[in-house]
Amino acid sequence: MTVIADRQYEEDKLDSAFHNYNKIILLADIKNNTVDYADALIAMGYIHHSQGDYINSEAVTTKILPLLPHLKKTRFAWNTYNILGLNYLATKDYDNALLYLKKALALKTNPWRQLETLSNIGLIYIEQHHYKKATDLYLKITTQGYYADKKKQHTLDAYDYTEYATMIDNLGNCLFKLRNPRALVYFNEALEIRLKVKADEALPFSFNHLSEYYLSKKTALSNQYATMGYKAACKINAFGTKKKSLKLLIATSTAKDLKKYSNAYIKLIDSMSVAQKKTKNQFSVIKYNLNQSKEENLQLKIQKAAHELQLEKQKNRSIISYVIIFVITMLCMLTFMHLRSKNRKEKNMQFSKVKYEYQKSLVTN
Repeated sequence: MTVIADRQYEEDKLDSAFHNYNKIILLADIKNNTVDYADALIAMGYIHHSQGDYINSEAVTTKILPLLPHLKKTRFAWNTYNILGLNYLATKDYDNALLYLKKALALKTNPWRQLETLSNIGLIYIEQHHYKKATDLYLKITTQGYYADKKKQHTLDAYDYTEYATMIDNLGNCLFKLRNPRALVYFNEALEIRLKVKADEALPFSFNHLSEYYLSKKTALSNQYATMGYKAACKINAFGTKKKSLKLLIATSTAKDLKKYSNAYIKLIDSMSVAQKKTKNQFSVIKYNLNQSKEENLQLKIQKAAHELQLEKQKNRSIISYVIIFVITMLCMLTFMHLRSKNRKEKNMQFSKVKYEYQKSLVTN
């Protein structure tokens, strides 16, 4: 079941994956299946987070905390702290977000996990408008250690390049906020990498950042990048980047196009509200069905236990009956033998008396 759920998760079939992960949790023996149990909770924490359900994401994820001392691999702790950090980041609780992401950073884990944690910490600094702090962090990430060594050795793979592009795109955004013209260098480099490795899910970010960069300088060019950002976002059906692209298109369009993009923006917001409601309803139905299934299983267990108890009682009654019959039979046999023995004794005594009387009469005569 874990393999099926993981495949569904990777294929973005989140409702089916959620259903199967929850089944794993219901059926798992925590003591003997701690790994499967924790993995399912982690996946459900990420699914809740992706749906914007940060409360349930935290509720599910905190169930892993007591298990961490019993789980040897650090990936469990890293994912737990990462989810909690992302939830707090999304809800603008930056102090707690930093607390958990720094916990994740302190773990001895894979380099890419450490880099992802640092990148998320950088996002917190950006949200706090600490652009200089974020800039220093992203410069350190991209020019030292893992990426620097890999670039020297020419061993960066497609995944490394994709992550590296994210880092320098974030770096460019920080410099843009600081009004540093060097931001354009990093924006263009990130876009070039993303086009090369075909990182379609990240392209809208590059186009939108470039649109923002040119917004106050070259409106027509800003509009072109916003158009490309919107098309790229529609291709992967990404709500956040579609929303951002439409805002930029509205800011850079005139007359007919302005009306078109304004209507598209309103339609997007309405459809997203409906989709979120539908998703929440789907997850509510899944949870209800699973709870109902759990109750039905409990009822079946109770009925089975009652049936087994009844069979045990019948068995015990049968045993008692056999014992009683056996005891009665033995008593009857003992009584019979006793009476038979007594009767023999009486006959023997009577015979002896008669014999004695006969012998006595002979002596007298």
